[in-house]
Amino acid sequence: MYVRHLVPLTLIVMTLIVPIQLAQGFLIGDKSTGLLAAIQQIEHPTAKAAAPNYNYGWVFLVIAFSALLIPIVNDAVAVGVASIYNSKRPSYRGSFAAVLPRVFPLIGTTLLEALILLGVYLGFAIALSIIVVMGVAAVQGALPLAIVIFVIAGILTLAVIALFTGLFIGFSFATYATVLENLNPGAAVGSAFRRLFNRNEYKKVLLMGLSAFAVNLGVVLLSAAVTVLLELFIHSQVIVLAVGAVVQSVSTAFLTVLLAVYYYDVRTRSEGLDLEVDLARLTATP
Repeated sequence: MYVRHLVPLTLIVMTLIVPIQLAQGFLIGDKSTGLLAAIQQIEHPTAKAAAPNYNYGWVFLVIAFSALLIPIVNDAVAVGVASIYNSKRPSYRGSFAAVLPRVFPLIGTTLLEALILLGVYLGFAIALSIIVVMGVAAVQGALPLAIVIFVIAGILTLAVIALFTGLFIGFSFATYATVLENLNPGAAVGSAFRRLFNRNEYKKVLLMGLSAFAVNLGVVLLSAAVTVLLELFIHSQVIVLAVGAVVQSVSTAFLTVLLAVYYYDVRTRSEGLDLEVDLARLTATP
């Protein structure tokens, strides 16, 4: 699916990657300022390194823009995958045409997810701080108790990592449900959690989350390696940005397709989703 329809799926993802690359290269400052400084320091060890100059106002705007655009692009890829399931070729225009009418509910779902994520983070930070303080206090009086407390802190950390892994998948499912099932933000998030956080599915969710993390890590490492090589041998910011956009788009397209296929797989197994009927409705030509 990914290989046969690489071009249209990658073009959809480039709607996200290209503006971010341009913003990083020409608005935030020089995206590779730190890298260039490191390379120059290696080439000229006695030279004084220049401090990176970042425009943090633009950084904030780029992050906010990305947070709003990511679910739109992910859902457009999901519509493209639906087209493939229905024996049609994914269309750039058609994929976004199915998503844009639901853009405001999609923004609402994204904001709700941000609040949930913030709540989980704050809860974890408070709980971990209390446990660490108790552990430090117990060291002086009862070392075995302190060891137990720090073991509990480690287990809590691993549990939260697993939770965040599930939330990553769940948030993707919630945005899909907002567009593909015409649900409001609260119902979309609730449906995603019911589908994923149950005895039969959570092991698969954890595996998929770890797989997605590995893909993301691979994208970052590959992009960084390409950037380093280009900076070493070409020294052209335009070429660096262009090649980086292509590499990230192709790699990210694979991840978005992976998540979309998993969404349809879960609905098929748990709800008996009729792909031929439901996906035909979704990809029907207006």
